[in-house]
Amino acid sequence: GSNICVFVGGVLTDTLSYYPNSLVRGQLCKWLYPKANYFIASSHAVARDLSRYDIKMSKISVIPSSINSEELALYAQKRGKISSERFSKQRKIVFIGRLVPIKRADLAIDALVLLKEKNTSYQLLIIGDGPDTRALKEKVRALGKKQQVKFLAKTTKPWSYLIDTDVLVLPSDSEGSPKILLEAMYIGVSVITTDWPGVTEIIKHNKNGVIVLRDSSRQLARGIERVINNPGLRDRLAENSQASIGKYDIKKTIKIYEGIFKRLSLRS
Repeated sequence: GSNICVFVGGVLTDTLSYYPNSLVRGQLCKWLYPKANYFIASSHAVARDLSRYDIKMSKISVIPSSINSEELALYAQKRGKISSERFSKQRKIVFIGRLVPIKRADLAIDALVLLKEKNTSYQLLIIGDGPDTRALKEKVRALGKKQQVKFLAKTTKPWSYLIDTDVLVLPSDSEGSPKILLEAMYIGVSVITTDWPGVTEIIKHNKNGVIVLRDSSRQLARGIERVINNPGLRDRLAENSQASIGKYDIKKTIKIYEGIFKRLSLRS
C-alpha cells in the first residue's frame, strides 16, 4: 500500500483551542493520524505534543522551517549598509503574520502604547491579513494611534520592510517553527518573541534574540525598549542571529526530506 506522511506545523493542543473549526480539525486528526506511516514535526515541542496522541516517537522526524539564503542575501547586504543614524531618528517595530487570535498582534499594539517616547518616536508596521484585521484597526483608532500604526496587506516577500527595522516582534501564544523569525534573523534584524513551546530551539535568550512572557504587553514593551535603547545589544543580537541561522538553509532541508522519503519508499 501507499505511505502517508503527515507534516504538522504547530502544537495541535494549542491550535485546536483557538479556531472556530477546531472540532472539525480534531476529528480530522483522529481519523488521519492512525492511517499515517510517518510524521514530520516542525519542532521538538510539536513532536512531543504528537506523542500525546499515541504516536510513537520513532515515527516522527523533526524538520524545522527553512530559509532560502540566496533569496535573502540581497536584503541582508542592504541592511548592512544602513548607517546607525537611521536607527536614531524613528524606531521601527514590525509584526509580520496572520491576523488571527493565536498570533496576538493586539499585544504589539498595546506594547506600543506603553513605550516611553523621550527623544524619539515609534512606528509599528503590521503586515498580514486575517479575520482580526477590522478589530485591530478599530483598536488602533480607539487608542488614537493611527499615525503610529500602519497596516499592510500580506505579501509573499515582506523582507524589504525589514531592511531598516529596529526589531521584529513575534508575540504569539503558540508557534511551530516560524519562518519569518528565521528570515529576519538571517537578514540581521533583532527579534523579540514570546515563550511559546519550542522557542528555545531557535532563540537563546539575550544571545540571538530576546524572549518575553506570553500574554504580557508590559513585558513585550520592556523587551522592545531594552533592545532599541541599547545599540550594542541590538547589534550583538543581530550578529549572533546571522551566525546561528545556517542550519536552516533550504538546501540542507531538502536533503533531509529526500532521505526520509527514500526510507519510506523502501518500506512499501
